[in-house]
Amino acid sequence: LNFTFLLSLKMSNRFYKYYALDDLGVGLGTPVYAKDGTFQGMFTADMALSQISEFLQNLHIGDSGVAFITEADGSLIASSHLQKLFTMPNNVMQRLNATESNHPLIQASAHYLQQQFKQISEITTTQQFDFTADNQKYFLQVTPVHYEGGLNWWIIVAIPQSDFMQHIDNNMYNSIKLSILAFFIAIVIGLLTARRIIHPILTLNDAAKVIAIGQWDHVVPLQRDDELGQLAQAFNQMAGQLRSLFTTIEANEARLKQFLEAMPIGVMVLHADGRIHYINQWAMKLLGRGMEPLLYPNNLPEIYQTYLAGTQQLYPVERMPIFRALRGEVSSVDDMEIHDNGKIIPIEVWGTPLFDEQGKILYSISVFQDITERKQAEEDRIRLAQEQEAKHAALRYTHEIEVKNTQLIQLNQDKNEFLGIAAHDLKNPLAGILGAAELIRESVKDLSTEEIVHYAEMIAEASGQMVDLIGNLLDVNRIESAKVAIKLQKVNIANIVQKLLQSYHGRATAKDIQLHFNRDVNEAWIQADANILRQVLDNLISNAIKYSPLNKVVSIQLVTTEQTMRCEVQDEVPGLSAEDQQKLFGKFTRLTARPTAGENSTGLGLFIVKKLVEAMHGKVRCESELGHGACFIVELPKVE
Repeated sequence: LNFTFLLSLKMSNRFYKYYALDDLGVGLGTPVYAKDGTFQGMFTADMALSQISEFLQNLHIGDSGVAFITEADGSLIASSHLQKLFTMPNNVMQRLNATESNHPLIQASAHYLQQQFKQISEITTTQQFDFTADNQKYFLQVTPVHYEGGLNWWIIVAIPQSDFMQHIDNNMYNSIKLSILAFFIAIVIGLLTARRIIHPILTLNDAAKVIAIGQWDHVVPLQRDDELGQLAQAFNQMAGQLRSLFTTIEANEARLKQFLEAMPIGVMVLHADGRIHYINQWAMKLLGRGMEPLLYPNNLPEIYQTYLAGTQQLYPVERMPIFRALRGEVSSVDDMEIHDNGKIIPIEVWGTPLFDEQGKILYSISVFQDITERKQAEEDRIRLAQEQEAKHAALRYTHEIEVKNTQLIQLNQDKNEFLGIAAHDLKNPLAGILGAAELIRESVKDLSTEEIVHYAEMIAEASGQMVDLIGNLLDVNRIESAKVAIKLQKVNIANIVQKLLQSYHGRATAKDIQLHFNRDVNEAWIQADANILRQVLDNLISNAIKYSPLNKVVSIQLVTTEQTMRCEVQDEVPGLSAEDQQKLFGKFTRLTARPTAGENSTGLGLFIVKKLVEAMHGKVRCESELGHGACFIVELPKVE
């Protein structure tokens, strides 16, 4: 029967039921095909329902609990309290309904589910319920088991809550007993661990404390092959290395102290808190005392008697380099003195901070030395310099006196020459004036009007010569005493030249001299003083007419350059020798050339011209060859 059923289902996987002997079974069949699609056979897995009941009976669900499997119509498939539900007397299968079971808990569970659901098939996922039957509470869990081949079962477990809680209590009791046992085991293991591990660690700790106080020869007495033994060996090696290292450090410190003690300068080292860390013998000798246990920054000047140089004022703490170094400054001073039993020792002090790797100040180092000899040498040098300066000043004053004497001599010569010129040049005009005046006074009745006018003109001409001479002398005096007031402004030099030529037309005509004015521009603007410029050009044009022979030409030409305006006064005089040109612009200079019509000359005109032109920031020069006339050139700054 089973085989025939399987053959009928060979085309698909399918769940099926079958009867074997006197028991009902369930199975799953899977057809097997070749690569070409031909049916080869079936794989089946079969199980009797009585085996499921035995499995349910072996579940630990308490003394009163029950587990059973039912179909959608309520038929029992298997139960934990009955081994076999299906029999076939006379080949007729009888099936027991859950509500007809003789087990009250199964009946109560089935009844509760019928009240909650119309059909048990509505339960599609595992669900849990609490219900009460016969004044007792139960815990109910329903789990559906479905297969597409036709398997639709629900596994139902019902357990009284009292059994469930008893089970929980039993588990809790067992857990507590296991926890207590674990606690005691942990204590035993801890004691063993402490003996095995902690004791060696404490030994290492004690050894570290011993080494920390400098007992480098201490050895950790651990002879083990585990990690703690290796740690003890490493610790002993580290202690040996530290011993060697600190031995080297102590040797270096000893050498450093030897170096510091051998230095001929004082050295003092302060902690960051201001306490003295070290002071060498030279410093103690220089300061008159050693390290002071109660030293504070504020009382250091008083204890070591440090003063401002040349005063009785204690040196300000905030200016001391050793304390400025504690603020991170590098400094030095040389205005400090130590007063020791009436002896004053000038010192120079340097201060430098020492930092750690994080930039924090650890120490302040101060270095100081006695600079008495240097101060003495400086005083000697200053005194020598003062003496040298005095000598130089004396020499300078002597030289200045010599220069002044030379100037006085020159001034005296100028005075004498001035008086000589004045006496000589004023004598003739005065004599002429006196002579004409005497003639007019004695013969006034016999003189005609023309004769009186003639004598009057002689007097006027002589007076004019005297006025010119006195004017020139006054100009020289003003120039040499720097009393000439120069007022520079924008001036048209062409207009000034034009007006001067008009004023000299009569004098030029009297000597048959032609005056020519050549210019390349109508307006020639320069930076000058108009009155002084007129005096300069008047002097040059007057000299050209005065020294030119009869029937000659005097030319005035204006030439524009990039930065200046040049005025050239060209005459046809016999020319100037090289000797005359060298003393041309000198004071009281007498040249070989003489006025051609007996005009008067003081020898001061060109000297005055040169000084006035230079006062207006200009230049004047003369170009001449003996026998070819002379050209006087004046250059002044040009303006737009």
